[in-house]
Amino acid sequence: MERIFFFSWYGLLCFPLAAAGGEHPPSPAQGAPAQAALPPSNDQATSKEQTEEEKELERFREAVKLFGSTQDVKVVVGAMDVLRKGFPASRPVLVECLEKASPGAKCFALQVLGEQGEAAKDLQVVSKALRDSTKRVRLAAVMAIRRLGKDGFPALKAYLPSEPEPNNRKMAIKTLQVWGDRAAIPLLVQLLRKEEEKTVRNFLVTALEVLSGKNLGDNVVAWETYESDQSIQEQAKILLPKKPEVEATKP
Repeated sequence: MERIFFFSWYGLLCFPLAAAGGEHPPSPAQGAPAQAALPPSNDQATSKEQTEEEKELERFREAVKLFGSTQDVKVVVGAMDVLRKGFPASRPVLVECLEKASPGAKCFALQVLGEQGEAAKDLQVVSKALRDSTKRVRLAAVMAIRRLGKDGFPALKAYLPSEPEPNNRKMAIKTLQVWGDRAAIPLLVQLLRKEEEKTVRNFLVTALEVLSGKNLGDNVVAWETYESDQSIQEQAKILLPKKPEVEATKP
């Protein structure tokens, strides 16, 4: 009885201290108040972002694999849709395509980069495809460069003299015509001098006539004379002294 009375008395003695709070911290058994959830740190947010980006890139890569693994047209169309609608996020995977994918996948990648890309970001990698061993990939590169614009002229200038496929040469010449830049005239005259394929010569003549406004036909000598005269005139303009600026008459 004495022992029971002692513990009862001790409990009554301690109760007011616990109820008052602040004098003794709650024991682990009693449980500490839950801390408020902290917002994710910048590092955590970045990590999550990267994870989502990696997942998306993997989805694009899986779409690319379908080009070489199935003959189902609907499946391939679906893969094309994923890559096209996913641009520009799909750009890294499309660039990978140009390095190691099947010719069909390369052609599609070039099409998307030409349609939706930018010369500043995509012209260099697209131009590399002009050296591909497959003629249809080179043709796709020509068409992509046409869409990316006149900044692609140096790439076509280097490409045209060595392209063995006549149709590819025709499309590259047509690209120079579409751009409407007279700076291509010397290159076209040079190509006309060496071109043996009749249909390609016709494309060269048409491009020269459109850009120059002259109707000289398939006459290499006449075009060479014209090009030489134009070059001399351009040099003369450079050498001429600039006219002094007339100051505005003050009232």
